[in-house]
Amino acid sequence: YSSSPPQYFGNSHNATVTGIAERSGNIVLTVSNEWNCFSQDSIYLDVPACCEIIMPTAFSPNKDGHNDIFRPVNKNGIQVAVLMIANRRGQIVYDVKDTNTGWDGNYKDKPAGQDTYNYYVKYLCEDGTSKEKKGTFVLLR
Repeated sequence: YSSSPPQYFGNSHNATVTGIAERSGNIVLTVSNEWNCFSQDSIYLDVPACCEIIMPTAFSPNKDGHNDIFRPVNKNGIQVAVLMIANRRGQIVYDVKDTNTGWDGNYKDKPAGQDTYNYYVKYLCEDGTSKEKKGTFVLLR
Protein backbone atom coordinates (compact mmCIF):
# COMPACT_ATOMS: atom_id res chain seq x y z
CA TYR A 1 0.00 0.00 0.00
CA SER A 2 0.95 3.63 -0.20
CA SER A 3 -0.35 6.51 1.85
CA SER A 4 -0.54 10.25 1.59
CA PRO A 5 0.93 12.28 3.18
CA PRO A 6 3.69 9.61 3.36
CA GLN A 7 5.73 11.18 6.17
CA TYR A 8 3.05 10.31 8.75
CA PHE A 9 2.93 6.56 8.13
CA GLY A 10 5.27 3.68 8.80
CA ASN A 11 6.28 0.54 6.95
CA SER A 12 4.19 -0.26 3.86
CA HIS A 13 4.53 -4.04 4.42
CA ASN A 14 2.38 -4.21 7.55
CA ALA A 15 -1.30 -5.14 7.44
CA THR A 16 -2.14 -2.47 10.01
CA VAL A 17 -1.61 1.18 9.21
CA THR A 18 -0.90 3.63 12.00
CA GLY A 19 0.30 7.19 11.87
CA ILE A 20 0.64 10.51 13.62
CA ALA A 21 -1.56 13.40 12.54
CA GLU A 22 -0.02 16.79 13.28
CA ARG A 23 -2.81 18.81 11.67
CA SER A 24 -6.19 18.41 9.99
CA GLY A 25 -6.28 17.17 6.41
CA ASN A 26 -7.14 14.39 3.98
CA ILE A 27 -5.62 10.96 4.55
CA VAL A 28 -5.46 8.80 1.41
CA LEU A 29 -4.73 5.08 1.42
CA THR A 30 -4.04 3.15 -1.78
CA VAL A 31 -3.69 -0.64 -1.74
CA SER A 32 -2.73 -3.04 -4.50
CA ASN A 33 -2.35 -6.79 -4.87
CA GLU A 34 -0.04 -9.03 -6.85
CA TRP A 35 -2.29 -8.68 -9.96
CA ASN A 36 -1.92 -4.88 -9.93
CA CYS A 37 -5.50 -4.32 -8.84
CA PHE A 38 -5.75 -1.03 -6.97
CA SER A 39 -8.22 0.39 -4.52
CA GLN A 40 -8.16 3.80 -2.90
CA ASP A 41 -10.03 5.48 -0.08
CA SER A 42 -9.69 8.72 1.80
CA ILE A 43 -10.92 10.32 4.97
CA TYR A 44 -10.76 13.87 6.28
CA LEU A 45 -9.17 13.85 9.72
CA ASP A 46 -10.01 16.80 11.96
CA VAL A 47 -7.22 17.30 14.50
CA PRO A 48 -8.19 19.77 17.23
CA ALA A 49 -5.73 22.50 18.15
CA CYS A 50 -3.49 21.68 21.08
CA CYS A 51 -4.37 23.69 24.15
CA GLU A 52 -1.62 23.10 26.68
CA ILE A 53 0.64 25.70 28.17
CA ILE A 54 4.19 25.26 29.36
CA MET A 55 5.17 27.03 32.56
CA PRO A 56 8.81 27.75 33.36
CA THR A 57 10.44 25.84 36.23
CA ALA A 58 12.55 28.87 37.16
CA PHE A 59 12.98 32.55 36.38
CA SER A 60 15.47 35.27 37.28
CA PRO A 61 14.01 38.80 37.45
CA ASN A 62 17.38 40.59 37.25
CA LYS A 63 16.48 42.86 34.32
CA ASP A 64 18.96 41.25 31.93
CA GLY A 65 16.24 40.67 29.33
CA HIS A 66 16.19 36.87 29.81
CA ASN A 67 13.55 35.11 31.92
CA ASP A 68 12.69 38.31 33.81
CA ILE A 69 8.94 37.60 33.90
CA PHE A 70 7.16 34.46 35.13
CA ARG A 71 4.40 33.58 32.65
CA PRO A 72 3.42 30.79 30.25
CA VAL A 73 6.08 30.09 27.63
CA ASN A 74 3.75 29.14 24.78
CA LYS A 75 0.47 30.99 24.47
CA ASN A 76 -0.56 30.30 20.87
CA GLY A 77 -4.18 31.42 20.89
CA ILE A 78 -4.42 30.92 24.66
CA GLN A 79 -5.75 33.63 26.96
CA VAL A 80 -4.66 33.62 30.61
CA ALA A 81 -7.71 34.25 32.81
CA VAL A 82 -6.07 33.90 36.25
CA LEU A 83 -2.44 33.70 37.36
CA MET A 84 -1.92 33.26 41.09
CA ILE A 85 1.44 32.81 42.81
CA ALA A 86 2.01 31.89 46.46
CA ASN A 87 5.14 31.50 48.55
CA ARG A 88 5.92 28.32 50.51
CA ARG A 89 3.88 29.56 53.46
CA GLY A 90 0.80 29.92 51.26
CA GLN A 91 0.86 33.73 51.18
CA ILE A 92 -0.41 35.06 47.84
CA VAL A 93 2.31 37.25 46.31
CA TYR A 94 0.71 37.74 42.88
CA ASP A 95 -2.92 37.41 41.82
CA VAL A 96 -4.07 38.82 38.49
CA LYS A 97 -7.12 38.14 36.37
CA ASP A 98 -7.51 38.64 32.61
CA THR A 99 -3.89 39.44 31.87
CA ASN A 100 -0.95 38.12 29.93
CA THR A 101 1.69 40.27 31.64
CA GLY A 102 3.12 37.77 34.15
CA TRP A 103 4.92 38.26 37.46
CA ASP A 104 8.03 40.45 37.66
CA GLY A 105 9.24 38.94 40.96
CA ASN A 106 8.15 41.83 43.18
CA TYR A 107 5.86 41.71 46.19
CA LYS A 108 4.54 44.96 47.67
CA ASP A 109 6.98 46.91 45.45
CA LYS A 110 10.01 45.01 46.80
CA PRO A 111 11.93 42.11 45.27
CA ALA A 112 10.60 38.77 46.50
CA GLY A 113 13.22 36.45 47.93
CA GLN A 114 14.94 33.60 46.15
CA ASP A 115 12.75 30.62 46.94
CA THR A 116 10.36 28.00 45.58
CA TYR A 117 6.89 29.31 44.72
CA ASN A 118 3.59 27.70 43.77
CA TYR A 119 1.50 28.78 40.82
CA TYR A 120 -2.07 28.28 39.69
CA VAL A 121 -3.09 29.33 36.20
CA LYS A 122 -6.52 29.19 34.60
CA TYR A 123 -6.60 29.77 30.86
CA LEU A 124 -8.96 29.73 27.90
CA CYS A 125 -8.28 27.82 24.70
CA GLU A 126 -9.10 29.14 21.23
CA ASP A 127 -12.33 27.13 21.24
CA GLY A 128 -13.43 28.66 24.58
CA THR A 129 -12.55 25.62 26.69
CA SER A 130 -11.30 26.51 30.17
CA LYS A 131 -8.30 24.65 31.63
CA GLU A 132 -6.24 24.85 34.83
CA LYS A 133 -2.67 24.02 35.74
CA LYS A 134 -0.76 24.01 39.05
CA GLY A 135 2.91 23.62 39.81
CA THR A 136 6.05 25.00 41.40
CA PHE A 137 8.96 27.09 40.17
CA VAL A 138 12.09 28.69 41.58
CA LEU A 139 12.76 32.42 41.69
CA LEU A 140 16.52 32.94 41.30
CA ARG A 141 18.29 36.11 42.39
